[in-house]
Amino acid sequence: MAKKLTFAESVSNFNAEKLRKLVRNGTQIHPGANMIEDEETGQQIHLAPLDAEQREGLAKLLTVGRKVVYRHLANGDPLLVNRQPTLHKPSIMAHRCRVLPKEQTIRMHYANCNTYNADFDGDEMNIHLPQSY
Repeated sequence: MAKKLTFAESVSNFNAEKLRKLVRNGTQIHPGANMIEDEETGQQIHLAPLDAEQREGLAKLLTVGRKVVYRHLANGDPLLVNRQPTLHKPSIMAHRCRVLPKEQTIRMHYANCNTYNADFDGDEMNIHLPQSY
C-alpha cells in the first residue's frame, strides 16, 4: 500500500537531493517514486518500465521549481482513516503514517477501535492520503 499511495511533491532547493534518491529507487524499492511530472508541459513520465540507468538520468534532470515527483507514502505523512458506515463525525480521523516493512495490513492502537466501532474480526477501513500540504 505504501508503494501505491503517492504524494505530489515539487522539487525545491531543500528537497532536491532526497527526491533524486527516490527517483533512483524507482517503483519497487520503498521509499521511492512512481512518476515525474513537468509542471510547464504537463508531461508525465512513469518510472515502472524504466531501468536503473534511465532513472539515474531522470534524477539528474530534476530541476528546481519545474518538476513534481510523485513519491511513495512515507513515515510522518498525514492520513485520513475511515470505516464504513460513517455514522458520526469521529468515524473519520487523521493519523500519522508509520510504514512497517514487510507488513500487509493496517495496524492501529486498540484505543482507536471504539471510535471506528471496529473489532478484530477482519473489519475493512479506507485510507486517504491528502494530495497537497
